[in-house]
Formats: sequence, C-alpha cells, structure tokens
Amino acid sequence: MDADLAGIRGTLIVCDQVYQDRSGKFIIAGTYSAWRTREDELRIIPFCAYVRLLVERPGAYRCRIAVIDRVAPPNHPPLIEAPFDIQIGEQHLPVYEAALRLPDLRVRSPKPAKDRAPGTAHGLRTLVTLEVGGVDLGGVPLDFVFLG
Repeated sequence: MDADLAGIRGTLIVCDQVYQDRSGKFIIAGTYSAWRTREDELRIIPFCAYVRLLVERPGAYRCRIAVIDRVAPPNHPPLIEAPFDIQIGEQHLPVYEAALRLPDLRVRSPKPAKDRAPGTAHGLRTLVTLEVGGVDLGGVPLDFVFLG
C-alpha cells in the first residue's frame, strides 16, 4: 500500500438523489439497500452515490466504484464499473465530498416473470464497492429482488 494511502478512509452511500444546497452541504435523499420488482428487468436510472473521503495529503486519486455479484466467483466481472479520477486540493483537507451519477444500472431477473410462482422471490445479491488508489475502502450491500 502506498504510504500516502495508509490513512485514507471513505464512506459510500447509494441513493436516489444527492446534491449540494446553497451552503455547500450535501443533501442525500432516498437511500436503499434493496430494490424489488415484478418485472423481468430492473432499471435504476439515474444510479447515484455520495462519496466522502478522509485523506491526509492533497493530490490526484484514482477511484473506482463497482457493483459486484456477491455470489459469483471473485474473478467474475462487475455488473457495472465506474472508474474516475479526483483531484483533492489543500482546501478540501481532510474531508473530500462528491455527488456521483453512476452509469445506469439494468439487472435481469435470474428467472423470467412468467416462470415465477406467486409469493416467491428470486434475487441477485450485490455489493457496491469503493476503491481509491487500489485500496478497497469497503462497500454497501444492494440486493435486487424479483417477486413472483
């Protein structure tokens, strides 16, 4: 691990909407940990997140948010992957905050609606992860439930 990243900490919140008010404070609306539908495909448009980083030094940081299937093997590709770079100046130390709009997320049901028995649920268990400079800062669970 890079010495500059040894003390980095982060927060990731998946939400419906995130914006800054006139005072610069971030407003987070509609947080969730699961989506439910009776359809064959679930779409999250827009797919938003709030990121808060605690860093010790200013600089350029390579970041990545990914949605991974928690049941799939570790080498399975993410459902979505959003790499981005941030430049943190002295004025943002020690806290850097950002509102992100991630790529639209579309998830297909593991079982078509016509084949789901009433009262059943079929799901996809995912984890939305935050990585900064190659350091995994953790993630939040996000489950997709397709109801019968």
